[in-house]
Amino acid sequence: DVRRSVLLSVVVVAVLTGAVYLTYLGVMGLLGQPVADGVAGVFGTIAYDVVLTPFVVPLVMAVTRRFAPARRGL
Repeated sequence: DVRRSVLLSVVVVAVLTGAVYLTYLGVMGLLGQPVADGVAGVFGTIAYDVVLTPFVVPLVMAVTRRFAPARRGL
């Protein structure tokens, strides 16, 4: 179950990073602004985010658990 949730997190980050990057390229294209890497930068951006995901997600989950209100009545 843990392995599945970690893999799912990485896949979601990869897909959403690609979608956001391509949206960014589209908006910059509509505005007529050049982008340094263009479409070639999407793979580097996805790889960077996927490599950082296993380190960031556990930290965010720990902070969320710490500040989440206690469950009552369960």
